[in-house]
Amino acid sequence: GGSGFTIETSGSATATVIATGSTFTNNYSVGVQGGAVGSSNLTLKVLGGTSDGANTFTNNNEGVLCSNGNNGGADATCEVSNNTFTGQIGNAIFVGNGIDLTNQSNLNGKILNNNVTMPTGGNNHTIQSFLSGTGAVSKLQISGNTVTNNGQFDGIHVNTPDTGSSPNFSVTVTNNNVTTAASGVNAINLNARQSSTACFN
Repeated sequence: GGSGFTIETSGSATATVIATGSTFTNNYSVGVQGGAVGSSNLTLKVLGGTSDGANTFTNNNEGVLCSNGNNGGADATCEVSNNTFTGQIGNAIFVGNGIDLTNQSNLNGKILNNNVTMPTGGNNHTIQSFLSGTGAVSKLQISGNTVTNNGQFDGIHVNTPDTGSSPNFSVTVTNNNVTTAASGVNAINLNARQSSTACFN
C-alpha cells in the first residue's frame, strides 16, 4: 500500500539521495517520494542519462513526488531528469511545497528532459507544481520534456491554490513538447494566485 522508495528528513537532518538505473512498477502510492520537514535539508535527484542508465516508472499511482513540507523552514532541492514515465494515473512528476512554510525555506526544482505519457483516464495533471507558504522562496525549471497527456487535466501545471499563502517564486518553462488529447484541458497552464509574488519565463 505504500511507495517504492520514500525518504523524509526532519529536525535539522541533512540528506542527499540519488536514484539511477532503477525501475519502479505497480506501486500503490508513489514510485519515489521525498520530503523535507522542520528545519531539515533534503536533496533528491532522480537521474537518468548516467552510466547506470535511466529510471523507468510504470503503472504506479504517481511517479516522483518531491517537496519541502509543513511547519518551518525546510529546504529541498529536487531534480527529475532524463527518466521515462508511463501509466501513472496521478501526477507523473510533482515538485512543490507545503502550506505552513516560512520565508526561511527554499525549494529548488528541476524537471528536465523526461519522456512522460499520461494514460487515458488520468485523474491529475501530468507534471505539476503547487507552491505555498508565507514568503517561502521557490525556483523551478521545467524544460526539455516530452509530454503526451491522454488524461483529464493539464500537461504541465503550476499553481498557488492555498488560501492565505504568499509564496515568492520564479518558474522557467521552456522547450517542452506537450501533446494534449481532447479529454485534457491545457498543454501548459501557469498561475500565480492568492498573495503570490511570481516571475514566469
